Amino acid sequence: MKKIIKKVSLFTLIVFSIVCLCACGNSKSIVGTWEYENNEATYYIFNKDNTGSYTYAGETDKFTYEDRGTKVVITYVDTLKSDEIDYSISKNKLTIKSSTGSDIVFKRK
Repeated sequence: MKKIIKKVSLFTLIVFSIVCLCACGNSKSIVGTWEYENNEATYYIFNKDNTGSYTYAGETDKFTYEDRGTKVVITYVDTLKSDEIDYSISKNKLTIKSSTGSDIVFKRK
């Protein structure tokens, strides 16, 4: 009987761990809509198919992107200009480094 209880407990622990790891992984995904904290009219949209858009001052630039974990490479469709941006995600906040080195924070919408 003790062996059965140990096996059931171990199985429950493994299933719980897998569920927790899967849930944590989703919150770290760059996919989604991210609003600039100081201006809701400025935001990024990252789609699952590696396309997206950046909207600011009433203008929208479409792009493709490659997520490299702590960096994202964005290539703008109209200009074919590419930017490699350092980023991190924590508690539904996307922090990117500007070209001057300052942090710009977006919140998940």
